[in-house]
Order: sequence, then structure tokens, then C-alpha cells
Amino acid sequence: MDRPDRFPIGDPNRQEIPVLISTVHRAMAGYIDMRNFDGAGRFVLHVRELRNARKWNTTGGTGELAKTGPGRSAKLDEPSDALAVTNITFIRPLTKAAEAAWYR
Repeated sequence: MDRPDRFPIGDPNRQEIPVLISTVHRAMAGYIDMRNFDGAGRFVLHVRELRNARKWNTTGGTGELAKTGPGRSAKLDEPSDALAVTNITFIRPLTKAAEAAWYR
């Protein structure tokens, strides 16, 4: 898969970023396009290559997932584009290490 250095974190021209999306029921990683605003100035979330973690294999919760990613024995679904993500509690950018772990 074509991944991590394609849109390096800290690049001011970057328009797509890797994020951790936490919902009421689960934690997922994906890529969001920062150019997607509607006419009323609200952000419209389009997620590409969304990946659900069924088992995280971490001890530090969602903060650890965003910083270092899921553990080696984590159970991850295959990436897919998302039409809708509901019950979002927060969205947090992934570090390069976390992005590499989510998409290894």
C-alpha cells in the first residue's frame, strides 16, 4: 500500500491527514481531507482508508492509539472508504509512528 511519507505531518501544503477517530463504540484510523468545508463553514468529514481496531493490544487507551498505534497482535479490519461515521466523540491526528502501525 502507498502510505506514510506521501503526506508527511508538518507539511504546510498537506491537505489530507491521518487521524484517529473515536466513537461511542470503537476507535478507527483513516485519512481525512482538510479541504472539505460546506457552504456554512462547517467541516464535512470524508474518510479514506478507514481501519477499525477490533482489539487494540494497548494499555494506554485512545491516547496511545494516536501516539504509537495499535500493538503488534491487534486485530484490525481491512481499510475501506467510509460513507458515514456516527457518534464521533473526538478526532485526533496520528503521529508518523502510529500511522505506520495502523497501516503496516
